Amino acid sequence: MRNLFCVILVAVLGGIILSLSPVYAQMTLTSSTSSIEIKIEPGTPVASVYSLNFASLSFPDEDRANAFFNGITSNIAIFSSLNFTTKTVAVKLNTTCNDTAGWGNTEWNAYFTERNPKLLPFYNFVLE
Repeated sequence: MRNLFCVILVAVLGGIILSLSPVYAQMTLTSSTSSIEIKIEPGTPVASVYSLNFASLSFPDEDRANAFFNGITSNIAIFSSLNFTTKTVAVKLNTTCNDTAGWGNTEWNAYFTERNPKLLPFYNFVLE
């Protein structure tokens, strides 16, 4: 009986711990010599926090990666919790402000499309 209680307790506690771990939706970053593009995959529900893999960008160190993502942060899209080892950064979308309330993927991707042309010049500036 005691063993059964321990097994149930471990299962419940494990479930609680897993449910407290953040699970981020995925956002896509693509880069080439002519552009850097960020987008949400079409057809997926909009989440408030995304994980963005930036492995395709060649930052020489964590400071420059932080400088880049701090520089492209806005009051609508906040880049934070950079992990240089895994080459990921969290992107929190402000889905509750008057300008963005009710936005779907189309509107969010239009926002990123408008900002995308500025990313490569700023990336090159950060690398200088």
